[in-house]
Amino acid sequence: MSTWHHRTVPKLLVITNTRAGGARDGAVGTALGVLRAGGDGVEVADLDPDALPGVLERHPGHRPVVLGGDGSVHLLVATALRLGLLDRPPFEFGLIPLGTGNDLARTLGLPLDPARAAEVVLDGKERDLDVLTDDAGGVVVNAVHLGVGAEAGRRAVPLKPRLGRLAYPVGSAVAGASARGW
Repeated sequence: MSTWHHRTVPKLLVITNTRAGGARDGAVGTALGVLRAGGDGVEVADLDPDALPGVLERHPGHRPVVLGGDGSVHLLVATALRLGLLDRPPFEFGLIPLGTGNDLARTLGLPLDPARAAEVVLDGKERDLDVLTDDAGGVVVNAVHLGVGAEAGRRAVPLKPRLGRLAYPVGSAVAGASARGW
């Protein structure tokens, strides 16, 4: 699997979670403006877990572009796995980081500014990513957390709307103080 960045831009399927933290404040509009100016046909779909399989199937000639964070990327890749799209390499997608932590985007060195990230989607280069799958259909795109690390992430989720990126260190502190570990 690879993130997608080519100079010849095919039609794009922009997938965005309008309920996510980074989707507000005009970031989506900014990114869409850059993509529409440089792309050849841009379709937009809301990141709805129930509707995503149908959206991907209705747009087979479009390259997905995630406007969101690590959870949005995970949902796209997990859905592509279920649909068999990862079995037809290369599965390519673009990422414009609008999540809370944007760990994958930071790891890849992607700009966090929506306009600059959209330019990378249009003009950047392809990067290969490894994907870990299990026998039960689970998929890991970015990182695996076990024990206290997994508990820290679980504790951070309800704090994200109020604390943003600070939810992760607070979740870690609470997990470190309360989790029993293994």
